[in-house]
Amino acid sequence: MQDPTRDRERRLMPSHEPRTVLVVEPNHRGHRLMYVRLLADAAAGLGARVVVVIAESALGSPEAQAHLSDLPAATAVRAEHELAVRDVERISREVHADRVVVPDGDRFALRVGLVGSWRGSGGLAVLVMRARRQPARLSALTWAVKRRLLHRAAQVPRVDVVALVSALDTGPHAAPCAPDPVALCAGAADVEALRAAWDLSPDRYWFGVLGVVSGRKNLDLVLAALARSALQGVGVVVGGRLDAAVVEGTREVVDELRSRGVDVRVENRHLSNTEFDAAIAAVDCVIVAHDNEGPSGVLAKAVRAGTRVLAAGAHSLREDAALRPDVVSWSESTLVALVDHLRQVRGMPAPAPALDLGSEDFCRALLR
Repeated sequence: MQDPTRDRERRLMPSHEPRTVLVVEPNHRGHRLMYVRLLADAAAGLGARVVVVIAESALGSPEAQAHLSDLPAATAVRAEHELAVRDVERISREVHADRVVVPDGDRFALRVGLVGSWRGSGGLAVLVMRARRQPARLSALTWAVKRRLLHRAAQVPRVDVVALVSALDTGPHAAPCAPDPVALCAGAADVEALRAAWDLSPDRYWFGVLGVVSGRKNLDLVLAALARSALQGVGVVVGGRLDAAVVEGTREVVDELRSRGVDVRVENRHLSNTEFDAAIAAVDCVIVAHDNEGPSGVLAKAVRAGTRVLAAGAHSLREDAALRPDVVSWSESTLVALVDHLRQVRGMPAPAPALDLGSEDFCRALLR
């Protein structure tokens, strides 16, 4: 007797050529669409037909313009109002997908674990970006529930739950993992052009706080420590979109820094891919000071570019410092500790670029 479940599974598995990869991203904030672009490029490079689906709210956003404007020519892009599990299942069947990838997949994976099934076409890979507990956000009980649901999702047939880990973490790992991808699109000429445009004098030592600057990046603490350090001949660049509360909360300390002779550059706007990467390479030290646990794309880009990193706060950042102590220094996120570490890194030489970091292993883990 034939197994009806197996028959149904066969009907959901496409048998056509070439392979079709469906990349679905409900969240366009931050660097999620950069993941989409890397996956689309890699899949197209393997000869696959690529379909990218984003939320309607992403249309016209700076992130979409930055990351999706140069997708491979044959890539189809569509926007959907709803991207719940059942919606993605339907879309996957419409396009006859062989592989479905959800880059920011924490919530998606939880919902798959909750329903206990995947009825879409082909296999599903969900990237769990927050695979470690965030003590400031999740109680121990909530975290236990999340872990249980993720485990249940991983048991669903044709579903791969893949945890995002630091680009510096080479493993081995007991469960499927994808190293945070590292891609730099700025060349030497781009770096020099940015230094000129932002007036980054070579006579100063430049610290940088870069990316989307929300309260979790502790910019007020970083600037207060820089003011107290009394370092001479230094400057600080704050580049990327700043939350209104961050702008207001750092106004006084910015004035204090300038009164002490510290050069302060603030670029409060969305940076293009080239600007962002050039800024990381243009400064002498990138400061990554946050308490949320998980990989830092800014830290990884800085290591790749050969820019020193002062990390503070999260244990995951401390682990990165242990992996690459030649580039990354870690500090507790207190005023006294940061002052001491700012003084230390000021006298350290520039590290060599880490040419071994890239995006191949990230794409391979999700597209396999």
